[in-house]
Amino acid sequence: AKNEEEIRASMNKVMSEPTEGLVAQWTFNEGSGDSIIDTSGNGNTGAFERYAGGVELRRVQSSRPKIEYLKTNREKLIDANFLKLQKWKQEFEENNGRPCTKADIMLADQEVLAIARRIGELN
Repeated sequence: AKNEEEIRASMNKVMSEPTEGLVAQWTFNEGSGDSIIDTSGNGNTGAFERYAGGVELRRVQSSRPKIEYLKTNREKLIDANFLKLQKWKQEFEENNGRPCTKADIMLADQEVLAIARRIGELN
């Protein structure tokens, strides 16, 4: 296995020959569409993952067994906020017997409203 320094030194280079231990290689040069082709030969082709509001994240979902993924702090914050809003919506529905509307979100506390705005829930 390569250490972090070796990975960083070659992370923007396209491997043209089979490389031992290479799990996937995504060059993102497909031109258009949602598919991301794995050029390593390992079949880890994936697709863009989309969040509410159409915000595109640079995360790839493959149908292959899980590849450990390290999220950036920004991605962790987006995920935490998304889950917080989902929890608020679930509690709202349990308490009121109906799904929340955009108007309900607008009347929610400032934190919920700010999260909904940031992730595009009110668009």
